[in-house]
Amino acid sequence: MQTEQPTNGSPGSTRQRKSQAAQRKRIHPLCRAADERRAQGRYAEAEPLYLCALALAELVRGGEEVAVICNNLAVLYKYTGRFDEAERLYRRALSLLEQSLAADHPDIATLYHNLGGLEHARGRFAAGEPLARRSVEIRERALGPDHPDVAADIAALAGILDGQGRYDESEPPYRRALAIFEREYGPAHPKVVTCRNNYELLNARNGTVDK
Repeated sequence: MQTEQPTNGSPGSTRQRKSQAAQRKRIHPLCRAADERRAQGRYAEAEPLYLCALALAELVRGGEEVAVICNNLAVLYKYTGRFDEAERLYRRALSLLEQSLAADHPDIATLYHNLGGLEHARGRFAAGEPLARRSVEIRERALGPDHPDVAADIAALAGILDGQGRYDESEPPYRRALAIFEREYGPAHPKVVTCRNNYELLNARNGTVDK
């Protein structure tokens, strides 16, 4: 009597698995190369690398991997003024993450932060405000009120309020973000310098001096 044994699959399915494994191995090097070129401002070189990585991820990876690539490509499109394409990718990434992660996951807050930043770049400050507020809400719940990533969300919200001319409302979040950044990084860190400059510009517009 023959005993049953686990099957190794048909030659066709084995070849398919090997092909998928080879494709998976290509994704991360492509993303690293694209990220490096984007950081260097070499956007025309970065875009096809992201697109290739995205196409491969859509074939062999789950939604989270696709979402990461969509987000990073959207950042590139925002930097190059291709706002509509950036929005489509950000929203696709958000939809994928909302299907696979908890509602208060920091990565979801990042997508709301980025969508708010996109509206800021468009000059559509009122449209960006609920997105920025949502990023603060989610990240604060996930990481606590004094985390530097929360401070980045708060500073972004302050900038959106500032852009609407709501200077009195933007002053408290600027001040709060600056305090967190200074405590976390010290006075000379670029995030501290940027936040302080924005806060001082706000005070100058208001004709006030920070004490």
